[in-house]
Amino acid sequence: MEKTTHTHTVILTEKESSILRYIAEGKTIGQIAILISSPVAEVEIARQNIMEKLQLFTIAELTKNAIQRGLTTINE
Repeated sequence: MEKTTHTHTVILTEKESSILRYIAEGKTIGQIAILISSPVAEVEIARQNIMEKLQLFTIAELTKNAIQRGLTTINE
């Protein structure tokens, strides 16, 4: 639980939050790039930065964190 508490206090930028939400919703990096009008390489770097910031390394962990942050729900 300590990991969850820590990751919940890490502040993400608006763009990082959007990317995290789209990852949690199952979008690919290419789809996310189109949705936020950014190059694929930029989205990939942002994803890596999010994972490092949050110290989360699986899609499942990222999805759980996105839900905890209120960025998405399991019903979407």
